[in-house]
Amino acid sequence: MNKNFLNTCLTIAGSDNSSGAGLQADLKVFTLLGVFGFSAITSITVQNSKGVKESIPVNPELLKKQIETIFEDFNVDVVKIGMLQTKENINVLINLFQKYKPKEIVLDTVIKSSSGKYLLDKDAIDKFKELIKISSIITPNTEEAKALVNIDINSVDDMKKASEKLLKLGTKAVYLKGGHMKFQNEIIDIFFDGSKMLEINYKKLPLKENIHGTGCVLSSATASYLAKGESLENACLKGRKFLQNQIKRAIFLGSKYLYMPLTQQ
Repeated sequence: MNKNFLNTCLTIAGSDNSSGAGLQADLKVFTLLGVFGFSAITSITVQNSKGVKESIPVNPELLKKQIETIFEDFNVDVVKIGMLQTKENINVLINLFQKYKPKEIVLDTVIKSSSGKYLLDKDAIDKFKELIKISSIITPNTEEAKALVNIDINSVDDMKKASEKLLKLGTKAVYLKGGHMKFQNEIIDIFFDGSKMLEINYKKLPLKENIHGTGCVLSSATASYLAKGESLENACLKGRKFLQNQIKRAIFLGSKYLYMPLTQQ
């Protein structure tokens, strides 16, 4: 048997049939960054560049079996979590993580799609917070942060206050994305781990709004760098740089959203 050691990530996420986000995007990012990717599907979505038309959650028992078969046979360096949709799916993860104790968990707090469709049932928010407690890092946007800690976010100072509140939910670190904020010429993100508060600035790129899958790409890139041994801070910074390079190359494939090619630079 080949005993070569590879860095590995398991993505637990929804399937995006347009392949710009979700599990498909995660696996592409893992491959690009030299990490072997495993996967477990939480939900089947029906979507294209116009938005999410339908979302059907996977049976919790089937989700459980998918994850169990990976941990029973493979070494998993990092778990990356995307869309979960139901309280039952969240319960599956919490129970399995108590058993298998993954080394690192990157939780992309997928609550609502950019087109406005809820991707996490409204009655699952409290249970979702239990998952945050055991996560290494969470990567919400400002709308998701508001849903989790009930704070209006209209400025960088608000983002910093929200990051402090989010950290109190139990995660080791927060990467708060500012892409939804109306800053004039830049995007501002916040990294906070309880001791260090970083303000991360990127220039807005012309004609690069409405890009599909940015949250998935950032979280899976962060997971990849964590799997390769980077610290939480460095994994986030490198993951954000990777995302920016992909955004620069985004193109129209459909009629509304731009898609990142997710190929080598």
